[in-house]
Amino acid sequence: MPPARPAGTDWPATRRSRQEVWARLSQPPFVLDNPNSQYCRKNGLILLLEWLESQPGDTWQDRWLASGADTAGKSWRQIPARWLRDRGHRTEWRLGAVSGAVLVAISADIVRPSLAWLLTSATRRGSLAAGMSQCRDPEGFAGLRRLCDADRSVSAPATSRTVYRAALILAAKGGTLSQITTGDALELLDTEAAIYPKSAGDTHLFYRMLHTLGAFGDHAPTSLRELRSSGQRTPEELVDRYELTCRPIRDLLVEYLRERQPALDYTSLDSLSSMLAGRFWADLERYHPGIDSLHLPVEVADAWKQRLRTTTRTVRNTGGQLVEVSAPRVNYRECLTPVRAFYLDLAHWAVDDPARWSRWVVPCPVGGEEVKRSKDKRRRKSRMDARTRERLPVLPVLVRTVDQRRKNAAALLAEARIIEAKREGWLGEVEGLQISLAGAEDKLAQIDKHSRNTGTVDLGIPSLTRDS
Repeated sequence: MPPARPAGTDWPATRRSRQEVWARLSQPPFVLDNPNSQYCRKNGLILLLEWLESQPGDTWQDRWLASGADTAGKSWRQIPARWLRDRGHRTEWRLGAVSGAVLVAISADIVRPSLAWLLTSATRRGSLAAGMSQCRDPEGFAGLRRLCDADRSVSAPATSRTVYRAALILAAKGGTLSQITTGDALELLDTEAAIYPKSAGDTHLFYRMLHTLGAFGDHAPTSLRELRSSGQRTPEELVDRYELTCRPIRDLLVEYLRERQPALDYTSLDSLSSMLAGRFWADLERYHPGIDSLHLPVEVADAWKQRLRTTTRTVRNTGGQLVEVSAPRVNYRECLTPVRAFYLDLAHWAVDDPARWSRWVVPCPVGGEEVKRSKDKRRRKSRMDARTRERLPVLPVLVRTVDQRRKNAAALLAEARIIEAKREGWLGEVEGLQISLAGAEDKLAQIDKHSRNTGTVDLGIPSLTRDS
């Protein structure tokens, strides 16, 4: 299986001078028809190039990485906003213009942000997909849309997600759709799953459409399921999903997983790598660029634990809009346990093999009291009991409602059989069916009389009446 293409740092477009970049971005397809929109884009590009030029580096990609925006995630806009304020610029509309200009620079392949940045930076999905479709690979994206439209089982939202995912890969890796590898697709889906545990779905459709388009070649597995079941990942591959910057820590995590591998099944090993490389070290590198030691200052460890306590969820507000909200992480202590075990294992192994492990022995940032789950178990039990107390009073009403629906359906069925018997001339059955119908109607009358003062429970089942 072709691996994921490495994140590039040097390619022709990113080595261009400012004059060459400006000349390219001042021509179609980067010029907008609306004069006001084009004025805003022009000023945004000027500010973007000035901001990046103030950063160290030989290429635009070097300057983008040096700015710290790529590791800042959703808060990346604070970095150019600070730069604007330091130069006396008002940030009201200029910051929005710079944000839009970044998407233009991505579409022109001037900079290539990481997949993590692209997924967390709150950029407009439609704008990125449109920019890549118009400027990077028009024929490829048009063919991908035709494939999706030709399949009646593919909905419009599923088509949009497929095109957006393809645009993400091109934005991070460069090239065209025909150059995407199976490793690129897996890397995107794994990064997406690490950031958003509740995936938007249609991952198998995404792979199938790129395969049908011919992006993966003739010898690639025809389905994502077949690709993922082709073999288990090595510890190196499990850790490298998170693109860790500090090489010594990356190598340590790989060695640690190798030591633990004989005693773990693959699912547990995968989960352990996700906890240590993803939620622990990758998070520290995102918020503390340049960190290279397991000996964490108290404020760094506390900040990490605080971020771990909450998770971001996308919900629909009262206005019907999708918004991101923070919610407490239910398994917070379960996330701390692997990190504490990691530090304690290193200290224990250093006694038997000091040459290999002793240099990594440092105080553990997770205390023993923090991983005790007795209090969490009591709270979980309390929540379960509260839900039971809330629902128990309506249980008799629920039972009566379900029973009434059942008898109502039985009466309708009996009426239908009587009609059929009369039409077919089965006079002998009509009398028996009428007796059954009378009994069902009597039971329904009793239920109606009993439930007038108690009400019914809406089960979300369509009501069945004689008139229907």
